[in-house]
Amino acid sequence: MIIAEVKRLPMTRFAVLGLMAGLLAGCAGFGGLDARDFDSSTVGKNLRIDSAGRNVETKLGNYLAARHATNLRDRDAAAVFYDQVLSEDPSNQVILDRAFLLQVTAGNISRAAMLAEKVVAQDPGDRTARLVLGVRDMEAGRYASARSHFDSAAAGPFTRLVSGLLTAWSYVGEGNYPLAFESLALEDDGPGHTLFGSYHAALIAELAGDTGRARAAYETAMSSSGGGSVRIVDAYGRFLERTGQVDDAVVIYSGYLALSPSHPIISDALARARSGDEPELLITSTRAGTAEALYGSGSALSRDQGVDVSILYLQLALFVDPSLDVAQVLLAELLSNSGDLAAAAETYDDVSSRSSLATTARIERALLLDRIGRTDDAIDALSSLGRQSSDAADADVAIALADLHRSTEAFDKAESGYTRALNLLQSQSSRLWTLYYARGVSRERQDKWDLAEADFLKALELEPDQPYVLNYLAYSWLEQDIKFDQALDMIQKAVDQRPNDGFIVDSLGWAYFQLGRYEEAVEQLDRAVELDPNDPTINDHLGDAFWKVGRRTEARFQWQHALDNEPEEDAAARIVRKLEKGLDAVEAAEAKNPAAGS
Repeated sequence: MIIAEVKRLPMTRFAVLGLMAGLLAGCAGFGGLDARDFDSSTVGKNLRIDSAGRNVETKLGNYLAARHATNLRDRDAAAVFYDQVLSEDPSNQVILDRAFLLQVTAGNISRAAMLAEKVVAQDPGDRTARLVLGVRDMEAGRYASARSHFDSAAAGPFTRLVSGLLTAWSYVGEGNYPLAFESLALEDDGPGHTLFGSYHAALIAELAGDTGRARAAYETAMSSSGGGSVRIVDAYGRFLERTGQVDDAVVIYSGYLALSPSHPIISDALARARSGDEPELLITSTRAGTAEALYGSGSALSRDQGVDVSILYLQLALFVDPSLDVAQVLLAELLSNSGDLAAAAETYDDVSSRSSLATTARIERALLLDRIGRTDDAIDALSSLGRQSSDAADADVAIALADLHRSTEAFDKAESGYTRALNLLQSQSSRLWTLYYARGVSRERQDKWDLAEADFLKALELEPDQPYVLNYLAYSWLEQDIKFDQALDMIQKAVDQRPNDGFIVDSLGWAYFQLGRYEEAVEQLDRAVELDPNDPTINDHLGDAFWKVGRRTEARFQWQHALDNEPEEDAAARIVRKLEKGLDAVEAAEAKNPAAGS
């Protein structure tokens, strides 16, 4: 028995990677692919360019091309075109602002700083322009000039926070630690400022050799973050290791991993602590501290503000410290999520192979190929990876490969991949239910029902009442005409947890149908179609239920709609028979000859 309705399973990745990451440029496993493979834009391919590199088309053409590139999320092309428009209309404030912001978000900080000078000439308090100019001066070691720019920005709560952090690091650059700490007196501005202020006070205190102050500041930062910030946990753990409190470091690392299993940075930190190797400081210089402040700001904004604002801060962080892997990772994730796959690929490529994030990076870079329909290339890229730095990293590769094989219906290979991951991760019980679930699906799709059922039951043992596992297992029982009462109870539990999931609501309706409770089936299946109107299976089910309650015209409409949405071949053939003869005749023929239903 192979269940035709594959979509009982949400077709998502099962890899619990926790953090996006970049990969090493030029990795042989990717067969010479580069970021251009991800660029689907046609912007700029047929431009007339003169010997000076200028577009000789009209100003309007450049403007329209810039807007088109912006809509395609191609920041690099948009920045070029807006620059060309600006060169033809230098007094246009709107174009200046757009050109400036696009240069920043495209990572062209030197060019952005040139435009920022023009922006502040017209609006001296422009916050973003002052930030860019201040960061430019911080990178160049012109600390007093940087502070002047930060002080000139228009006031605002977040401006005070960022300016305070960067001002503190400017004083560190001059060796003036008392003024650095004074600049971090941000507690009155709210809990977020307390967290950032205490964290950076701890980093600066470590550089100053003030162990007592660093310890107190780290404890405040840990309390403010609830132990959920990977950067604070990493920095504080290193501090504890360096001051002889290795057991305490192991405790905080283990606590973080309980929340985010197999996080590569903290997993490496835990392994280091147990080995007895002494770590370096997380932040070792003014440049690194400046980049850390900008990264932290960008990370906070990624949760609360628009993507472009976060990207701006991350690009500034990487301008100051191009090797900051956590900034590369977050930037690549945001670029990918916004649809700029070419820039995301380039950013992943920038992450060093020595980074703790290298394995996750290779996976995410390969999965960009899958997003543009090159699944075979993605599989080849991951298959070419050799032994990773840990069992957890090897498991991540195996899971990503298994997910890709499952998406192409190579269920035997998917099963093998999930089995390998399970063998590697037996000590990490919090991750295992997803793997038993995924392997169960792969086995069920190969008609290995006894093995599949055992996997589903094991997943529920590890994660009781998990709605997707409940739904898949119960639906499978319904399709086999077994355990109706237990299946109905399980699906009802799943619906209680996911009342707006069309597939799960469909399962409840189908359970009622199988039990002959057709009016209740119609009620649930009608709602399922509202939640997911274009799923062929749900529409087919509603058609059957309509037929059973005598609503024949509506039944035929739903069957036709199901057929229009390209169901699987066997399901489509059965729908055609129902449209021609009606459900009663089809069921009667199947009762006489079960093979007629397949």
